[in-house]
Amino acid sequence: MPGVASNDVNDRSLFFSNWGTLPSTQDPYHQLSSQIHSFFHPPGTVTSSQTAGLHDFFSPANIRIFLDSYIHYHVHFSFLHIPTFRIMEAYTGLIAAMCCVGACYSDRVASSNSREIMNFLKIALERDCDLFASSGTQSSFKFSNGRNKQDIERLQALILMSALLTWHGTPIQRESARRLFPLVADISRRFELLQVRNDSYLHSIFHQPKISLEDMNPGKFDWAAWVEQESRIRLMYMVYLLDVARGLYFNCDPQFDSFEMRIPLPADDAAWEAQSALDCAQTLGLYGLDAARAKNPDGSQRSKQPELNLTLTALFHSSYSIHPGSTNLYGKFILIHAILAQIRRAQKDGRMPALDGSATPLSQNDWVIANGSDTGSGNVSANNSAAGTPVAGLSAQTYKAICTALDKFKSYWDMDMAIQFPPSTPNPRRYGFCRDGIHFFWLAKWMIKNTSVVDLQLSPDDRFRQVIQLLKSVKAWVMPDGASRGEELGSVSDIDNDYGVNNLTLDMAQLFKPLPSVMESPSMPSVKTEV
Repeated sequence: MPGVASNDVNDRSLFFSNWGTLPSTQDPYHQLSSQIHSFFHPPGTVTSSQTAGLHDFFSPANIRIFLDSYIHYHVHFSFLHIPTFRIMEAYTGLIAAMCCVGACYSDRVASSNSREIMNFLKIALERDCDLFASSGTQSSFKFSNGRNKQDIERLQALILMSALLTWHGTPIQRESARRLFPLVADISRRFELLQVRNDSYLHSIFHQPKISLEDMNPGKFDWAAWVEQESRIRLMYMVYLLDVARGLYFNCDPQFDSFEMRIPLPADDAAWEAQSALDCAQTLGLYGLDAARAKNPDGSQRSKQPELNLTLTALFHSSYSIHPGSTNLYGKFILIHAILAQIRRAQKDGRMPALDGSATPLSQNDWVIANGSDTGSGNVSANNSAAGTPVAGLSAQTYKAICTALDKFKSYWDMDMAIQFPPSTPNPRRYGFCRDGIHFFWLAKWMIKNTSVVDLQLSPDDRFRQVIQLLKSVKAWVMPDGASRGEELGSVSDIDNDYGVNNLTLDMAQLFKPLPSVMESPSMPSVKTEV
């Protein structure tokens, strides 16, 4: 299962399992409870009747259950590195945010109570990060330059809080998240998360443009540097995906252009979940192809993933194709959202600036086929989306480029699913929202031909209600298409029918479903929470 190691880690707490022995404190949950209460009530503040509920919400017993329940979100978006995560050393604001996420999947508290605590979390994080303090003309956040661990953990807390307010909040809470997000985006830029950093402690050879495994000594693999760099990449993609979602579901203007994202797509799950430096090195191919296949049977088995900006260029230009198996499921989820972002931009502006001028040469990349067919697959021409009349408001060139990208995406999805997830047996690693990009392909196909100017001017909540219903309805296309090849239905098909329909006070557990709803297969490991 994505996010859960295949060894005895499953028999213990998701987070405390990473300690050889329990922390020296007699009861770590009491210590965490005390830390969190101090975070919400720093010296000089007075507890009021409004904040009295914080004490019960963050009781030691609740914290234990909330942290263990965080697994239900983690399998959908794995951006915390659980094998090296030290809960007792983490930023308290991040722990509080994780508890709030876990509470969404727990019956310990009512959803209304969780939403009330989310408001206090937002106030506490804004205060602790000095988000609205100003010095001259620039904001003066309580961050340095993103080089230390607490900077990254503060941003991780902010993105979790933004996700909570967006997918689990009231209309007012979603509006507050929309106002906050440009600050989150600004922090991401200040941290230089849109490109790979090469500071000495962050220099990971597996995230560089070109790597040569033949020249590497497996015994000198720097797991810590790999984890730090991959953590930054996965954090930036969380920020980026929320930015795309703001445009897709709420008609918000983007804070990022997809072609700014000059970072590799996320590594295969097996490498990210590896419990040791040796396991990770084997998964990345340092000990040969046979070891990589044994450790990573359903990933791309690549030592390094392609960069988003370059992969998009290959998708939109007919002179390039991508080798089968070059991207994993999470990478494809990001790619289809990047295409959706370009579609929205083209529908608003009538064109895509990325098509102007000469593209970056790609032929030097080992995942690129230069001067190949449009899709690298002979069966796509029969399905060519560009065969019809271009959509009003889009130039013929833009429409053709978008259709080319969508046709390629679908071809690669079909080929790679057959390679990485053969239909013979159910595979729990297929589960997770971020591994289910195919629904968004069908959503993009519908949107390119049916989105009107009025749709792009709807209020955020009206647009949300419209798009979330479309996303649920495309299951009617996903099911027969996938069934023809024996593919499993993914997590997007599990979205609750009531989510976002009438009641716009949302329940995130209806969108990113908890694990028990898919634990019908005997191959699905159980998650136990005893410390």
